[in-house]
Amino acid sequence: QENMHPATIVFAIGERKDAKQCLAALKPIAERLIATEYFTNQQDIPVHAFNSSTIAKICEELGIPSSAERSPEKALQRAASYPEPIIVTGSFFLASELNSTL
Repeated sequence: QENMHPATIVFAIGERKDAKQCLAALKPIAERLIATEYFTNQQDIPVHAFNSSTIAKICEELGIPSSAERSPEKALQRAASYPEPIIVTGSFFLASELNSTL
């Protein structure tokens, strides 16, 4: 863990996933986390993300500084205002939504 550097994390995860476990795994490197959302229809199956406010509350319980921003693009813009490297994680759907921005 001594080689881990803090990062600003942009995070969204599907509502069927164990968000708390995933967030706990990110805690050692999270300087802050910006919770966001996505929605997609893959193969006619709607996939929803956890509500960004819910993710921010879980972060609070875990002691991770966080904020909520429903728009992935705005979440990424907010992340860019901090000096740390940015990690976009939690779901390939989130990465896909931000692909043109990255």
